[in-house]
Amino acid sequence: MKAVIFDVDGTLIDSVEMIWEKHKKIAGLLGLKVPSKRGFLSKVGKPWETIIRELWPGIKPHEFMDFYRENVSYLLIPAVDGTSETLQSLKKNYRIAIMTSKDSQTLFRHLLDAGIDKSVFDIIHHENSLRNHKPHPDALFQVCEELGIKPQEAVYVGDSVIDAQCAISAGVNFIGVLTGAADKEDFEKLGVKSVGSIKDVPGFIRIRKAYLSNRTQFH
Repeated sequence: MKAVIFDVDGTLIDSVEMIWEKHKKIAGLLGLKVPSKRGFLSKVGKPWETIIRELWPGIKPHEFMDFYRENVSYLLIPAVDGTSETLQSLKKNYRIAIMTSKDSQTLFRHLLDAGIDKSVFDIIHHENSLRNHKPHPDALFQVCEELGIKPQEAVYVGDSVIDAQCAISAGVNFIGVLTGAADKEDFEKLGVKSVGSIKDVPGFIRIRKAYLSNRTQFH
């Protein structure tokens, strides 16, 4: 294995619960049907405009966002515990990248707020730079192409079913983290493994590489 690619919300930053609460609030204020929490979280990982269109087709995404900005206070979002240390550790042996559906402005603001040094990443891809978005496999193909590696030489770390579906479709190894949208059972249904948080990723990779040293899943 040559590279570790990360999602952001619920993976590097502890944002998913806050995202749910804010969208629930705005939907209520706008008189829109409030989805179940599970229904909302099943969409996490897709571009924001796609989520709005799928959940509330009766409102234009920009109208929802305008109302959101007017009625929701900006809050600092912390990093998931151990994120910076884990990234620095992995950087010693692997190339590190981000692939997220967040727009560039929001992404870089949240990384800064969370104290995550963007320079640790070899490549950063976001909503504005991707040719296609999760769960389309091309989102990961694009990152792998720019890293100069084969899909099977990378692992994608994410918190949602959408993340896992993208990795499976692309033939990229996947590790789920339980700090965001999906739970262990969600990942098990897709046949992928999960760990508690990003802090557990280096150890998991070491164990899996040793176990699969004579197979083709990890390289």
